[in-house]
Formats: sequence, structure tokens, C-alpha cells
Amino acid sequence: MDKTLKSRAVVVGYLTLTVPAIAAILLVPLQGLRMFGPFLFVYYLLAGIALGWQWYSVALPRWKQWLTGKGVQPEEVEYLARQTGLVWPVEAAIGSFAFHTTAAAVCGIHFGPWLLSRWYVWFLPLAGIARTPTANDYLRHFEMPSIAPAFLVGYLLSKYFQRLATFAWVSAHGRAYI
Repeated sequence: MDKTLKSRAVVVGYLTLTVPAIAAILLVPLQGLRMFGPFLFVYYLLAGIALGWQWYSVALPRWKQWLTGKGVQPEEVEYLARQTGLVWPVEAAIGSFAFHTTAAAVCGIHFGPWLLSRWYVWFLPLAGIARTPTANDYLRHFEMPSIAPAFLVGYLLSKYFQRLATFAWVSAHGRAYI
């Protein structure tokens, strides 16, 4: 690979891979703080990491494909990416963990209350229980709208995405000890 192409590839790599990923890691928490306050800052940060990782995981193969299209051998492309720091050190681990934790937080905060309301509208009338829910009813019917979908999603993840399921298990047990 000639020196000009190598320099251009590094600049293009940093502009298309690293800058957007770092921008997401910084801007998502700032936007979360501005909109919702500091209560869920850790989740804003993990959402930024997850978004940056997703961008990175899509853009890196495109960058490698661009260089391969210029006539560079795949081994040279991989060596250049590692040599210049364009490949994240823990490329799969942090992204999967951040994505899972962010998805769990979003589901717990937004999807759980919606599912509980659907529980009262759709399922309890089928069982012959038709009354207006009280604040205490959320705890009474917590299992069905919260834990049952978690088991279903956990099963599907373990069956089809084994690596992500491992991070989910580690994440869940890590949160239990915090």
C-alpha cells in the first residue's frame, strides 16, 4: 500500500469511524441530562456507548470494503486498522453489554408501564376481573407484565444470540450485587 493511500485511509477511518462514535458517546448523555435530568445518567452513558458501537460495527466493514476496493489486500487492511487504533480493543464486549443494559432500561421504564396497562385492558377482563386499577395493583400484577416477557426475551436471546445472552446473564447478576 502506498503512503498516500495509507494516510488517506487513516484520515477517512478516523472521520467516519471514531469521530461519530465519540460524538454519540458524548452527545447522547448530554441530551439525556438536558431532557430528563441526572437520575438515569448511567443509562444515558450506556445508550451513547451502544449507539457509538452500532455505528462503529456498521462503518468498520464499509471502511475495510472501501480499502479493499482500492486494491489493498485484506490482511493489510486489518493490520492498518489495528496499527492505527481504528479497531476498538474490546470491540464486541462493551457494545453488547451497553446495548443490553440500555435495552433493559428502556423496556423497564417505558415498556413495562405500557404492558401493565394492557394487562388491565386485555387480560384481566378475560378472567372476569374488571375494575379500575389502583397504585397498589402494580405490585400485585408485577410478574406477568414484567417477568414473563423477560423470560421470553431471555430464552430467545439464548437460543439465537448466545453471545448477547451471556452478557445479559452477567449484567443481570452484576446488578443484583450492586
